[in-house]
Amino acid sequence: MNHILNLIFLLSVPILLFGTNYTVETIPNVHLQNAQTFVSNPDTILSTSAEKQINILLDSLQAKTSAEVAVVAVNSIGDADIKQFATELFNLWGIGKREKDNGLLILFVLNQRKITFETGYGIEGILPDAICKRIQMQYMLPEFKTGNYDKGMLQGINAIYNRMATPESMDELWTQKEPIQEDWGKAFGYYAIIAFLFSIVLLLMVRSSVKTSKTNDNYQQYKDLSGYKSILLVLSFIFPVFILFIYIWVSIRLKRLRDKPRKCDSCGTVMRKLSEEEDNRYLTPQENTEEKLQSVDYDVWLCDQCGNTKIYPYENRFTKYSKCPQCRTKAYSLSSDRILIAPTSFSTGMGEKTYNCSHCHFQKKSRYVIPMIIVASGNNRRGGGGFSGGSFGGGRSGGGGATSGW
Repeated sequence: MNHILNLIFLLSVPILLFGTNYTVETIPNVHLQNAQTFVSNPDTILSTSAEKQINILLDSLQAKTSAEVAVVAVNSIGDADIKQFATELFNLWGIGKREKDNGLLILFVLNQRKITFETGYGIEGILPDAICKRIQMQYMLPEFKTGNYDKGMLQGINAIYNRMATPESMDELWTQKEPIQEDWGKAFGYYAIIAFLFSIVLLLMVRSSVKTSKTNDNYQQYKDLSGYKSILLVLSFIFPVFILFIYIWVSIRLKRLRDKPRKCDSCGTVMRKLSEEEDNRYLTPQENTEEKLQSVDYDVWLCDQCGNTKIYPYENRFTKYSKCPQCRTKAYSLSSDRILIAPTSFSTGMGEKTYNCSHCHFQKKSRYVIPMIIVASGNNRRGGGGFSGGSFGGGRSGGGGATSGW
């Protein structure tokens, strides 16, 4: 029995000495409750008096310089690397102002006997790695070795305060990042040259395609040229000045090809293009449905001499309709999309789409999975600082700083 009790005692010693092994997510962010609190001291490694003094110093430093400094003192983070832990915690809390990245995290881990500084890009000029190391070695580690954690932490933070609160440092910290200046005149000039050259090349390609066409059939020429129209429409948004003129030219050319008189292949007489009202009686029910839905427009040419007809379909590329899998009429479209089971943060949902054909009334239903709702972590806020309670300002780590052990 005594052996068992001794074993239990030995296993419990680390827990009694060091308590919880904190993760990045479980470190208490006290700044969320009180914007004037910067010290997270869940294991009471620092005394209440020292914690109060540090909070006053860091609140004053933020008011003077806009820089945000967070201090974390814990017994244990398990086997985690202190530097990597600090980087992740810094970014999770968003220490420092978003537009300046002027944050500093001081992480003290008792069972590893280490302290690390993690700096944002905005203060690396004031607190470079060498200075961070010197502050740790000169002001903090001598006291930590004797177990006087209050004095070591206060001395180190005082040294940081004195360095950051100089007039030169304050000017640098208050100055926001300069926006990149663009020479818009030169950029527009390059853009205009590229647009002009690109338009010339495209115009030559279109004209060459028209001239080298191996068919005299107007409808085939129309189909060959209409492929450029969609491309030109997209490009006209990128190069609106030059490409737009080519788009207009192609549109006019297509209209002429569509309206160009055709000869009857039976008697050689020039055929007549029927009006929209006249051509309906020459179309099939499927074709009349497509014309009604404007998914396809049909031109009907009639030879008044022998009664011969020619029907040419012109498909609308920008329609919601597709060909029906049953009757092959271009009248098939999505008619409804409804949620059968709403998704939650714990499970996926289910939706159902219904497709209908406006001609043969064929219907098809298709079910699909709706992804789970992703809920952002409450601690991963990127708000603005300077408040009666809330997150830090949204800064990011620059990867600088220093780590020391005693």
